[in-house]
Amino acid sequence: MADVNQPEALAAVIRGIADELPESNVGLAIAVRVREVALSPVPTAAAASGHLLLHLGFVGLAGSLFQALQQLFPAVPAGLTGLAQVAMQRKDWAWALRRWDEVMAAFPRHEAYWLAARAQVLYELGCREEATVILHAVGRDFGLQPHGYIGLAQLAMRQQLWTDSLGLWDEVLARFPQHDGHLFSKISRASVLLQLGRLAGAETTLRDVIRADPWMVGAHAVLLRVLAANGRYDEAARGLQASIFADAAVPVLCRANMEILMAVRRLDEARTQFGRYLQCAMDFDSIGILFGAVPRLFEGWRRTEIWIDLLRRLDDFEARTDPDALHLHRVLSARIKLALRDHRGYLHEARRLDGLENLGELGNTVRAVAAALEDPHFPDFSKRKIFGIGLTRTGTTTLAAALTALGMNTLHWTNSLTCELISDDDLHLFDAFTDTPVCTAFEKYYYMFPASKFIYTMRPLDSWIDSMNRHWRRALGICEFSEFQRQLGTPHTFRFGSEFCRIQRVLYLNHAELRQANEAYDQRVRRFFSDKPKDRFLAFNVFEGHGWRELCEFLGSKAPALPFPCENTSADASEAGGSPARA
Repeated sequence: MADVNQPEALAAVIRGIADELPESNVGLAIAVRVREVALSPVPTAAAASGHLLLHLGFVGLAGSLFQALQQLFPAVPAGLTGLAQVAMQRKDWAWALRRWDEVMAAFPRHEAYWLAARAQVLYELGCREEATVILHAVGRDFGLQPHGYIGLAQLAMRQQLWTDSLGLWDEVLARFPQHDGHLFSKISRASVLLQLGRLAGAETTLRDVIRADPWMVGAHAVLLRVLAANGRYDEAARGLQASIFADAAVPVLCRANMEILMAVRRLDEARTQFGRYLQCAMDFDSIGILFGAVPRLFEGWRRTEIWIDLLRRLDDFEARTDPDALHLHRVLSARIKLALRDHRGYLHEARRLDGLENLGELGNTVRAVAAALEDPHFPDFSKRKIFGIGLTRTGTTTLAAALTALGMNTLHWTNSLTCELISDDDLHLFDAFTDTPVCTAFEKYYYMFPASKFIYTMRPLDSWIDSMNRHWRRALGICEFSEFQRQLGTPHTFRFGSEFCRIQRVLYLNHAELRQANEAYDQRVRRFFSDKPKDRFLAFNVFEGHGWRELCEFLGSKAPALPFPCENTSADASEAGGSPARA
């Protein structure tokens, strides 16, 4: 294409994208900003519009704009780098790596941000050591730029090493106080403070960021979570309705809106918001946002009805899906069909992924579940299953991470494909299961799977009680055991509804206090396994230093050349004023 036609062609693409934005307050404001770029369609301005669209969750529209940039201006890196960022936003890590490799090959003078972003992708693909080495090298070789330090801080957050991450963010802001992304760095630091329970500091930072730039969506979202964690639910709800989050037509706003409404336990309002957004869903990215919320908001036939509706809408979008993202469309379709217990339809979608490589974590899980369904012995009760039967806050997250590192397809609390709480329907599809949905029925599972093994995670009682109280206060806004007992009569006010309430009642709330609940459960476990074969039961205490040696001896596995996982550690330690506690 001749150079004279490039700006004109780009302007046409930009105008078309503006026309597709929703006719809502925020959508129209964005459309105005995007159309202004069409008046002077230079690549840098167009890329800035693409990043705005991506920031607000219009992933498909951003992808279209970056695709046009790459085709019309191949000598400018903005198109390819934008497409790599689109893949990262979709958590399509394999495709993101391919895109960043294309960037590196096409533009040999590498930028610090490109290298840091590629390192993040490598980390998500399991190459953690390589990612860390690259980020240290970026910090060393590009000493006047913050990207290497930012990448290390983000990796620490990804590993839930909150204290380490806070130190790294402090270093970023001290070294580069006014770097281009300093507001984003402040938001990330405030998110860490939230995890550490330092709510006042987080709130001060976030209000400063919002004053500096009211369009900082992340700052609004984290601030409302801080208010919820501080028990200021009415204030959080008022802030939600008075902010840009009230606009259901903007994907990232709607997702944050529903998350915040669930955090402040206004689930009826979240359900209303869900319905509003369902009518505005524009593409498969929007359907994915909605799908993850369904089990937390709806039950029974209503849940099934919504899944059917989402699947119908997803099928309508297939012909318009970006070819680069078609495999993600198929993965999502398979997940919805699994949620509907349509195993035949699920296998059909899984087979459509044949021949594709590096599908990422969810895609690989889809294939593993498909292999289980296609096993000629399915359902095979003779297969070995691993059940982690420790109560919440006893090291269950750490155990799940360890089992995953040992190559087991592991579920922790929920099914990663359907987003539902672990249920009996999952037992033949996965290898290992941890957290309280398993605790309620471990005796049944013992006899159901004669080759199964059971790992009982524990921690000191007083430490556990303190951690549980903080966990309930942070996650549910409930400070009193008796208040939790009273509220069980309104399951629609809890995420996962009656399923969640049943688990809490069985394990905790049919006792007078947490101490009695723990002691009763401990007696139940030990009494049941007292006359069972020793090779089927392991008492496992990461707080006393148990790790790969004890776990791998019990499972008959070879310990991997990795540090033993240490998940959910810093929040307990910082709030309790003690040493890190695994949860």
